[in-house]
Amino acid sequence: MFGNNDYKGGFFNIEYSQFFLLAPKWVLGLDVQEQSLTGSTSPFYLLPGLGSDELMRGYYNGRFRDRNMIAGQAELRYRLSDRIGFAGFVGGGEVFKSSFSTSELKPNYGGGIRYFFDVEKGLAVRIDYGVGQKIPNEKRLTGFYIALGQSF
Repeated sequence: MFGNNDYKGGFFNIEYSQFFLLAPKWVLGLDVQEQSLTGSTSPFYLLPGLGSDELMRGYYNGRFRDRNMIAGQAELRYRLSDRIGFAGFVGGGEVFKSSFSTSELKPNYGGGIRYFFDVEKGLAVRIDYGVGQKIPNEKRLTGFYIALGQSF
């Protein structure tokens, strides 16, 4: 508001999602996302953050931030009935300044339930519980999410 507002740079985001029908009630979804900032000095609020209700569930958005973020997840979805579904997910991701390191990859996993309030359009309310890494001297990172629509 009162600071320097002459930032010149951009935000680059690539996302790839693919779905596979495994059986009549089973779907496997895969999602990979990469985010990067361009420009020499970037405002803190523009830095990509690891975690949200859609990607890397179990980490709150902003706990881990840096100039680049790569994350991927797999979600197995089961449709019990027209209105009720379940999902289990696993993933991994990392934020980094300039070089990606697999040794710094943060894991996540969890599951949830979906209630399809509009079966024809596939619109759902979902409740997910995600689990992240255990950082020394801290509780294991977790997250509880209530959201509209699928995670991806």
